[in-house]
Amino acid sequence: GDGSVKPVAISNPLPSGAPATFLIAQRAVEATGTLWHEVYLPVRPNDSTGWVADADVVLTNTDMAATIDLATHQLTLSEAGAVIATYPVAAGEAATPTPTGRFYVKELVEPPKANGTYGPLAYGLSAFSPTLVDTEAFADGVIGIHGTNRPELLGQAVSNGCVRMTNDTITKMAELAPLGTPVTIVA
Repeated sequence: GDGSVKPVAISNPLPSGAPATFLIAQRAVEATGTLWHEVYLPVRPNDSTGWVADADVVLTNTDMAATIDLATHQLTLSEAGAVIATYPVAAGEAATPTPTGRFYVKELVEPPKANGTYGPLAYGLSAFSPTLVDTEAFADGVIGIHGTNRPELLGQAVSNGCVRMTNDTITKMAELAPLGTPVTIVA
């Protein structure tokens, strides 16, 4: 960003009903007698951070992390740094690319039709499309990881920016990766 500071309001719970969740960038910074945490925010532009008072949040921890490699079309799930699963994925096409960077899982939702375009489950990430402002399922062009009714397209760059995986693997991943799971997307 341009280094400017502005107040940002995040609803709690989110419109989906999920609790407001943040990924900590820097913990326990004391300022003016108050303990603060710098957190990544689920707002545009990507990589925005803000500060929350320790007294206003509940800290939790997860050893889970996901890395999505756009070149190999693979999502790697790790626990405490050890790879526990690798899944094939589809990602954004050239005109609507999947953004790269450090993000996190902000919500898990059930799409309206379990056998539809988004499969049975969809993670909403803190990431936003660099080209789309709004999509049918995620307001403001939020990027998600979700199932698909077109598994034959996995391994390709075919989406509007979201990351698609098989319905079985998104269901399995939802059992392992809680809200707040860090998600790193690399080119």
